[in-house]
Amino acid sequence: MRIFLVTLSAFFLLAACQGSPEKGESAATEQSNADPEKLLYNLGSFVSYSEVCTEFRGSGADNKIILAFTQKFAGDPEFDRGYARFSNYTGWDIVSGLTECDRVREALEEYYDAMKATIG
Repeated sequence: MRIFLVTLSAFFLLAACQGSPEKGESAATEQSNADPEKLLYNLGSFVSYSEVCTEFRGSGADNKIILAFTQKFAGDPEFDRGYARFSNYTGWDIVSGLTECDRVREALEEYYDAMKATIG
């Protein structure tokens, strides 16, 4: 688990340098991505955002990736808090401003590959 969080930390650090699903996060917020709790919060946010992208644009991460993360981390308070960030968007008729779907999908695919390689 520790190896996965270190690997995940590196991916989130790269993602923070390129922006986040929600524009306008401060540099302090981006730097806090190295904290394991913040990593799980961000992972939950990415998973939830990707589900919204799937529903409204058809360009979210593969269902097996979403399922792997939700099964592995559901119940973790920080993951659940991050997941709740976009969960209220599902079920709407339309959502606008989904500009980061492809980037988030690619990031989740990388995180999934890293998780499979480090913890099976």
